[in-house]
Amino acid sequence: MIRLFAAVNGEVLSGLGGSTTPTYTRIHFLLSELGRHPDVEIRSIRFGQRPRTGLFSLLYNAAARTVAAARSARLIVKDRPLVFFAYPHSMTAVQYRMLFLLCTALQIPTAVDIHDTIEQAHAVGSGTFAVSRRFEAFCMKHATVLIATSQPMWEHTRNKYGISGRQAIIAPNAFDEAFMQRYPGRYTGSNGRFNVCYIGGISRNRGVDLLVDACSVLHERHPCLRLTLLGPYGPGVPPETRERIERSDFIARKEIPREAVPSSLADVDLFVMPYNPHEPYLNYLSPIKIYEYIGTAKPILCTKCASLLDIAEEGGIAYVDYDAGEMMEAIERFIVDPGLRKSASEHLLKSRMQHTWSERAERVYQGIRSSLPGTG
Repeated sequence: MIRLFAAVNGEVLSGLGGSTTPTYTRIHFLLSELGRHPDVEIRSIRFGQRPRTGLFSLLYNAAARTVAAARSARLIVKDRPLVFFAYPHSMTAVQYRMLFLLCTALQIPTAVDIHDTIEQAHAVGSGTFAVSRRFEAFCMKHATVLIATSQPMWEHTRNKYGISGRQAIIAPNAFDEAFMQRYPGRYTGSNGRFNVCYIGGISRNRGVDLLVDACSVLHERHPCLRLTLLGPYGPGVPPETRERIERSDFIARKEIPREAVPSSLADVDLFVMPYNPHEPYLNYLSPIKIYEYIGTAKPILCTKCASLLDIAEEGGIAYVDYDAGEMMEAIERFIVDPGLRKSASEHLLKSRMQHTWSERAERVYQGIRSSLPGTG
């Protein structure tokens, strides 16, 4: 029997609600699918949080987290389950950092699911990270079970912190069944329409500026082209790019809840994953967006980040260098060649079952069983 306690707000396990962050998507679907095993019991503590609109809300949220952490500690000490932490999400609150220290001191087993490391803040963010480098090292070295979203991410983490003789469960991100229900068959386009889509944050090194440049030129040649950006602005977006997006008559940007993503992609003809592979950290990532793209079985254009190469059957994803000109040429090939789009979709249909949350949860399940005595 695997008894697991999730050191996250239990509200995430019950549903995504209005969440717009992919972090909650991974926690929700990975643990939900893991909990389908008859010998897995998952518990958590639910607590309410208010929008951060003032001092009262901040005090209320801190108090709610503290009460939840105290209840969690009582349960953990009593039952000694495997305690699951999403990193860095769980550790952004001091109360849950204390829970990890408690587990370590009492030798209660822990599982740390590594979504990102401290380098993420410098690669695509503001440069500030909610967890210190020292505490990050402590987590990686003392976790009983480590879960990484890609082999490159694990190798980077292991080398960085000198974690010798350890293996991690490799469980990349994935897509949920709603995508296959919404897009059960091969993609078919419509004459006179070509919609390009990017999902995710718009910040430095994510390549959205290159995508906007490429599509701006192509729109002059192919007025049918439209670009949809589903995500918020973040640090490092060139002012001219932001201005071009907001003033454009063919670019639309909006933010939508994660649960609305599958139904929002019906008219998309090409997805783009334009991350900058010259930023070392972006070669370790396993972004949820690339797997959700795969889940629609629609054509995908992707830059050559190491962790994203060969994740689908050959021909399913077109890869380009991090260059606006090459990106533009590749997008144009998809515009003028419906057969290329059809072929890419057929290849993705053949391989997408390898990238479901059910498959990822099975990896974690088997990894836990082989790592912890008494669960195999």
